[in-house]
Amino acid sequence: MKEKSLFSSWVQQQRKLKGWTQEQLASQLGLSYARVRDIENCPPGYLPRDKTLKSMSALFGGQKSRWDIGYTREFLAPYQAEVLEGLMLGDGHLEMHKDGVTPSLKITRSLADLEYQKWLADVFSNFISVNGMREGNYFDERTQKEYHSIRLATRTSNAFEEAYKRWYPHGTKVVPVDLTLSPVIVAVWLADDGSIWDYSGYKHRNAIQGRPTFSMQLATDGFTEPEVQRLCGLLTSHYGSTFRADNSGRPDQRRIRAGRKPTIALLRDIDAVFPPMSRKSDVWRQSKDVWVDEPQCPYCTSTNVSRNGHHGEVQYWLCKACGKQYTKEQRPDKQSKVTCNVCGKAGQYVNMCRWHFENCRSKKNVS
Repeated sequence: MKEKSLFSSWVQQQRKLKGWTQEQLASQLGLSYARVRDIENCPPGYLPRDKTLKSMSALFGGQKSRWDIGYTREFLAPYQAEVLEGLMLGDGHLEMHKDGVTPSLKITRSLADLEYQKWLADVFSNFISVNGMREGNYFDERTQKEYHSIRLATRTSNAFEEAYKRWYPHGTKVVPVDLTLSPVIVAVWLADDGSIWDYSGYKHRNAIQGRPTFSMQLATDGFTEPEVQRLCGLLTSHYGSTFRADNSGRPDQRRIRAGRKPTIALLRDIDAVFPPMSRKSDVWRQSKDVWVDEPQCPYCTSTNVSRNGHHGEVQYWLCKACGKQYTKEQRPDKQSKVTCNVCGKAGQYVNMCRWHFENCRSKKNVS
């Protein structure tokens, strides 16, 4: 006897309970006899479309789901769901099977990112078949060059169904309205479609011209301008610093850019969970600029400060609130109070007392 799918067995069972022939079932559904015959002889693994199942269950009484007729439902682990969200913001792609029910995840990257692809294969190991990762070549018409790539594809699974409905409601990828960010999601997004630049070298033109010495960008070519603005808002609210949309290049190329402060806040947040991609992570892990804490101003305790050059090996900082310059070691608890010998008033800091003393001496003509 030919083995059938669970859906085919269920349809045949329900039809016999009604006492109908295949011709009678076809007339009830408004389908051809050949179509009903094919439905009752589908091979194992076949999943019915929602419309087909809805019409069948309505005819046989009651609303049945695929899980009610014996299909096994699969689920993504919480960590897998976060990685998938990051992939969808980047280069990940969910492709619907021809059955219209079970999507599969596909990612194609340069052969240089083999380590990263192996990590993804390990994350989704319960959805990867033996031949799930393959090397190949493809010709890019934009650059007129041939590239070596590695393609990762999962098997079709209903575990990706909910994600497909959120990211492809009309067949085209969009940013879901309920999207939230986490360190894992942002880390995978940066690994997939991000770039980091370290311009902290003293003689680099950015340092000389006063531009940001540490910056980043996220490519968002596949999204519309309102969606990119919404992503900027999510990043800004998550890290408390401004991320801005930039389409100064081609009109169809949109980017999210950030200066030094938001970039460092983001990198510190994702460093512990960043995937194995050393060509990107080495940029900030080997840079002292990311891991040096900005000391608060010892005069007004403000944290709105910026670097203000070096003297030898000593880094100087400038407070944007009170305008004073200081070093990291210059702390209130390390400075003694000094008393002015003209008016007897005590000053809390040495520099302040020197300024006060000079004013008193000029007013009272004290030499």
